[in-house]
Amino acid sequence: MFEQQLYRPKGGDAGSGVTVFGRISASPSDRNPIDFFVDGGIVVDNLVPHRPDDTSGASFIYSRFSNGVRAFERDQIAFTGIPTVAQDYEAKPLIRH
Repeated sequence: MFEQQLYRPKGGDAGSGVTVFGRISASPSDRNPIDFFVDGGIVVDNLVPHRPDDTSGASFIYSRFSNGVRAFERDQIAFTGIPTVAQDYEAKPLIRH
């Protein structure tokens, strides 16, 4: 996990400026439904004078489902005959203003 402020405007407080962040996690796939996870992003906060409440950010998230989850879902499809897709991963970009 990391968080780093890249820029702070002259005279700005600790919460103003441009900050990046991220996390990475890996877990044994034989006992965790999500065996790999990564997210990160950038936040731009309080950069315009006389607009102290302005905040914008963009981030992403990626999580991979374990082999056990995928195998279980493939078995469900085979036994029930219900057409669906076994999950492999989830990835999303997020933007906030």
